[in-house]
Parts: sequence; C-alpha cells; structure tokens
Amino acid sequence: MAEIAASLVVDNLLKLVVNEAAILGSVKEEVEGIKNQLNVIKCFIRDAEEKQVGEEAVKVKEWVNELRKVAFRMEDVVDKYLLKVAERGQRHGIHGKLTKGKEMFKTLSHNHDIASQIKDIKETLVRLYNDRLALGLQQSPIHPTSTPRLGAHFVEESQLVGMETNKQELTRWLTTKPTPAMVVIGPGGIGKTAIVKNVYNKQEKISLEKNKDNKEANNFEFCAWINMSELQVEDHNVVISQIIENIIEKDRSASATLRSDTTTLESHVRKVKEYLTNKRYLIVFDDVKELRFWDVTKHALIPKGNKNSKVIFITRDEIVAEVIGSDAPVEVRKVEALSPRDALMLFRQKAFQFEQVQYPELNGLSEEFVKQCNGVPQAIVAIAGLLSTKGKTTTEWRRDQLFCRVMKDPIALPNSLDSVPRRLSIIKKNDNASIINKDQNWKKVRSCLVFDDSKKWLVSKDFFSGFELLVRLDLSNARLDKLPEQLGHLLNLKYLSLRNTNVMRLPKSFGNLVNLQTLDLKKTQVREEVDIKKLVKLRHLLAYFISNQHSDMSYLYGVKLSDGLQNLKSLQKLSFLDASDGRIIEGLKQLKNLRKLGIVELEKQFGVSLCQAIENMTQLCSLSIWAAKDGMLQLQYSFKSPPTSLHRLYLNGRLECLPKWIPKLPNLSRVYLKWSNLKEDPLPYLKDLPELLYLELYDSYVGDELHFKNGWFKLKILYLGSLPNLKTIKIDEGAIPYLTELKIGKCHSMVHVPSDLRYLTSLKKLYFYDMPEQFIRRMKDPQIHRHIPIGVLHLSNYDLSDTLRDHDS
Repeated sequence: MAEIAASLVVDNLLKLVVNEAAILGSVKEEVEGIKNQLNVIKCFIRDAEEKQVGEEAVKVKEWVNELRKVAFRMEDVVDKYLLKVAERGQRHGIHGKLTKGKEMFKTLSHNHDIASQIKDIKETLVRLYNDRLALGLQQSPIHPTSTPRLGAHFVEESQLVGMETNKQELTRWLTTKPTPAMVVIGPGGIGKTAIVKNVYNKQEKISLEKNKDNKEANNFEFCAWINMSELQVEDHNVVISQIIENIIEKDRSASATLRSDTTTLESHVRKVKEYLTNKRYLIVFDDVKELRFWDVTKHALIPKGNKNSKVIFITRDEIVAEVIGSDAPVEVRKVEALSPRDALMLFRQKAFQFEQVQYPELNGLSEEFVKQCNGVPQAIVAIAGLLSTKGKTTTEWRRDQLFCRVMKDPIALPNSLDSVPRRLSIIKKNDNASIINKDQNWKKVRSCLVFDDSKKWLVSKDFFSGFELLVRLDLSNARLDKLPEQLGHLLNLKYLSLRNTNVMRLPKSFGNLVNLQTLDLKKTQVREEVDIKKLVKLRHLLAYFISNQHSDMSYLYGVKLSDGLQNLKSLQKLSFLDASDGRIIEGLKQLKNLRKLGIVELEKQFGVSLCQAIENMTQLCSLSIWAAKDGMLQLQYSFKSPPTSLHRLYLNGRLECLPKWIPKLPNLSRVYLKWSNLKEDPLPYLKDLPELLYLELYDSYVGDELHFKNGWFKLKILYLGSLPNLKTIKIDEGAIPYLTELKIGKCHSMVHVPSDLRYLTSLKKLYFYDMPEQFIRRMKDPQIHRHIPIGVLHLSNYDLSDTLRDHDS
C-alpha cells in the first residue's frame, strides 16, 4: 500500500506539472527537478513496503510517510503558485495573465517564501535518498515513468479478497471455452486490472516454462499486455507497433521480418497477422476507453481456426462489449463491488498488515470507513494503507481520518492544522448549517465530498472560507438549492458536481473558476445562463433535467451558456446544450475535440448550421439532438466528410425524411429515433449499417407495415414502441439473424401476432406491453407461440424501461 500511496501523489504531481507547463514557465525546471528526484526514490518504495516487518519496520514506515508528505508539500507549492496566477488573472483579465505570466513568475520564483520551500524540499529529498542505504532498500525494477495504474499489476494473490470467483471463471474461459474474446467491465477501482493481471501472469509463466520444452495444445505461445492509457491511440499504427515490440521482445528471431523498411500500416497489420496465424496467443488491452484502434487491429488479431487464441479487453464502458461482439463471439464478465464482509476483510488485512495483535476498539471506525468505500477495493486499499502508518488508537484515527463525520455538532472535525486531511467527506444528518468552523484553516484540503441526509442545507459563506486550494468539490445529492458568492473564491477548483440538487442558479462569481475542468449539473434545474467565457480549461460540461420522466411526454432540458463557447477548445463532452438561441451553434464549429454532444431546443432553421459544426468534430462518438417542442429537425446536409467515428445517434423530433448521411456511418452501433413521424419506412436505409447493434423506433413511423429484409448483419436488440398505425411486421427468413431481444409496445392497431417471429432463431427475450386485448388473447394461445422457447416470452401492461437513462452513459 505504501507503493500506491506514495506513487499516486508523485504521479499526480507529474500530471500537474505537465498540464500547467504553459503557466509554470521557467519554474517548470525547478518543479521537474524535484519530480525527477521523486521518481528515482519511487523505485525503492516497493522494496520499502516489503520490508515493513521486523526490527526496521518503524523506520521504514517513517521513511515512506515522509516521502508522501514531501510530495504533498511540492504539490502545495505548485497549487499556491497557480492560485496566485488565477488571482492575478481576476485583476488583470485572462489576457493579462497570459502575457504577464512569465514576468510575474520571475518575481514569484525569487519570492523568499516559495524559494525557501523549494530549497527545503530538495534537501529533504536528498536526505531521503541517502537514508535508503541505511535502511537497506533495493531499487525495484519498476520503470520510473510508471503510471498510477501500476499498483494493480503488483497485487499479490492474498490481496485479491472476494475475487476468487472472477479468477476461476477467467481461468476456465482461457483454458476450456472456445469464445475468442472477453470484455471485463466494471467501474474504476473495482479490481478489473488486478484480477486479469493475476491470471495473465500465471498463464505467461506457464507459457514461458512450457515453451522451453515442448509446445503443448493448451499452452499460449505468445502473451502480450497492452496498457491503452499509455498510448496515443489516435494513431492506429501505435497499437500495432506496440504488439510488434512485444513480439520482438519475446522472439528476437522475428525482428528482421517485423522491423523491415516498410512502415505502412497495412504492412504492419499483415506481418502481425502472419506471425500469429499458427500460434495460440493471449493479448490483453487494459483501460480501453474507445475503440478506434480496433478498426485496424482486429484484422490482425481476431482469432480463427482451432488454436483457441484469446483477446481480453478491460474497460468501464459497456459499449465496448457491443462493438467487439459485432466482430467476434464475446464473453462479458462484470466485476462487482465487494460484499460488506469481504470489504471489511480486505480493509483489516491492509490496515493491520504488520500487526500481530487485535484492535477491537477500532472495529466501529473500520466498518465506517469500509461503508464509505462502497465495496470498491482501490478505495479500501488506499484508505486502509494510509491508516496502517498511523497509531492504532481511535483518537489517532479520528484526528487523521480521511472522513470527518459531522453528526449533531462538529466535534469530530480536527482543530490542528497538521491533522487536517487532504480529502474530506462530511456526513451531515441534521439541520445544523454551521458545520464548518470558520476559524479553522482548511488549506490542506484538496477534495471535499458531502453526504447530506438533512431536510435542507443552507451553504453559508463560511463553508468555503479557508478552502482556497480545493481541487474537487462534490455536492451530489445534497439537499441544497443555493450557493453563496464565495464559491468563486475557489480558484484552484477543477471538479464541481451539483448533480441531483435543487440548485436553480449559479452565483455570479462562478465565472471566476478558471481552472475548472468538469462541471456536473445533471438533474439540477439550473435555467439561467451559465457564464463560461473564462473557463477555457473545461473538458466536461454535463447538464440536463428530465420533466415527466416516466410518461410519454417526458422532455429533456439543457443548460444555457453565455457567449464564449468557441473558446472552450478543450471541451470533450457537452450535453445537454440549450440551443434555443441559434447563435450558440456558431460557437460549436470551433469545438473540434468533442466526443459527446447533446443539443436540445433546436429550431428547424439551425439544423444545417449544426451539421456544419458536426463536420468538424472528427472524434465525435455520441450525438443526441432534440427538436424544439413540437418542432421539426432539418438535418438534410451533404457532408464532405461524415462523422465516421459516431457510435450512438439519438434523434428526437419530427423528420420530413431520414437524413441521407446516416447510412454512411460505418461505426454506428446504436440508433434512436423518437417522435420522428416518418411517412417513409426507415428500415431500408438502416439495414446495411455494418455495426448496428441496437435500434429503437418510438413514435417514429406513421405507416401500417414494417418489412425487415435481408441485412441487419449484427442487430441484437430491437425496440418498436408507440407506432399507432402499425398493423403488420414482416421478417424475411434469414433477416436479423443475431437478434436476441425484441420489444414491441403501444402498437394499438396491431391485432395479429407476426407469424414471421419464427425466423428469429437467436431470440432470447421477447416483450409485448400495452398491446390491444385481441393481440394479447391471441398471444396467449399456445399454438401461436409454440415456436418460441420457454422463458423467452414476456407480456406486460406497461414498459418498465427508460431509454432516457442511456444518455448518462
């Protein structure tokens, strides 16, 4: 755990330096010098963790703890400088900050306070480096440029508490099952990488040992682990090149063939395919966030024949399974949170790892910490590991704990500046608004998370006093409806979540948060214009409110923005934007890095302008468009270059006809058409989409017949809802061969059961809801559904699904 704790702060400091390089100017060299020293020392941390037993245990613990503190101190120096930059920008305007930043830094860098702090930190690092000799610490083979994900690669067998079933299933799949691909899904920190790496290491070891003797049928002849978060996956060649490097590292004889003068992508793919064709291989892609690389890589890697090769994808995104499943049979493994019992076992294992005695007086606090972690192993290990360096008393744990619990009074909050945590969670269970001591200095706190069970919470200006270096503020689900102007004093803030609160407006000072990167206003009712002119670092702006969510008249509301949208060049996610003022569309034309875009209140006359903006968004993966109420979408546009990276398309509003560019989207996997009122059958335009997995037609067609002809190469889920005139559904034999789920509802003119359902041989779930009584009676006749397997058919009076939830993904 020491390795994770100290490594994380070092890596966070590295990110801070890289991200703020333009502002740090000349002092970047000073900070990078310290960062390099930290990275060198970090190579000894793993050995330090292993040696925290025996006579030297106390001294080694102190060494690790001091290293962690010095990294925090350096982070404080950088943060304080950035705060000064932001304050100066407030006084002189953003342009003044950029033009005078270098001059100001020259002044600040010679400031006695900052200079002395940097000097002191350097001296401390030199002493720590020298102390390693006295402690007998050996350098770990870990590369100094390792990432924060590295800890998951070194989790030992005994630390995988509650993961035995996952390991067994993964091993069974690798050794006995024919399915060539697996997608391991779960939220961050849940243990996906640790589980797969544990099994992978065993298979790689077996492979190396067996390859020395004979090649056996159940032996992987080649294993490779690709960490996608370390690669620039915008370049398709990078992933193939990484695989080539892995091959050469393990088979030097392949170097001449794979490292030829030919450097085209096609030649690389061909050579990798040729090398792997007659081998049984295991390749893991870790931390997969998007799949553009797979469009090329799949041609070299999709296992064929009887070699039973395997490819594993580790991801947080379920759409990865859908996309991979469209190319090859895939098995999905979801990693769930730990049970309370396993979570507590893991916590105790890490918090008391070097102790032979029991601490029954800490049982209550241990359970409290574990409860806050929600069964996430990474959170449990991080907190327990930090507490393992503390004294084993309730006083010590409460004073230094990461979670300061506020019940009837703030007695649990620390009064000593030295004991203030960097991450603070406030659990509020009464109506007391003065939960923060305004005289307390909270400058060390970087992250604040509020759990609020009271009837109403009035955030006073005192709450924000002293939090000047706060980086993350999460007020999700807190019962508050107003924020004070003092929010704008948190100039270092990078993450702000007001999700699911009753806040209706942001304070005027909000526009001062120049370092903000993520703003989450989901499920709030912020209706007034949000000032974003200065928020040039913003990457994620998430905002919507759903009215009448569980009715046919549900509608989505977005956020209104001030002028200046064109300046947010770093924006990657923007959903949902209120476009009732069509001029905002012009700003979208400058946002070329958008990956997710949601638009509401789009007037017909601005549809073409929106298409022109979309044409510039070469990385766009998800697009959702809602017409103005009772309005029409005009999206007919001749794209010179259609958005081929698009995976998800939601069109909500009347359409004169289906946009002609939709059939030209080769990677489209989900299509939602709602309230379209199309007169022409849309199916002929959609059937040849090569990657389409999910199709929903809701109140989108006024005709009386839908005919599914051959095509639909990968469609797995089909939803037909609220088609009032639909009488007949025809399905040609052999069409929709892979459909596993069909849902039909609110088609009140349909009285006859479609006889062609017998052609859906892969069907596993068939739902009918809110259908005419005559249809239901016929559907209940065993002779009508005799060809449908038992357990597949479901009849209901209402639809339990909510397609709007998909916008959260």
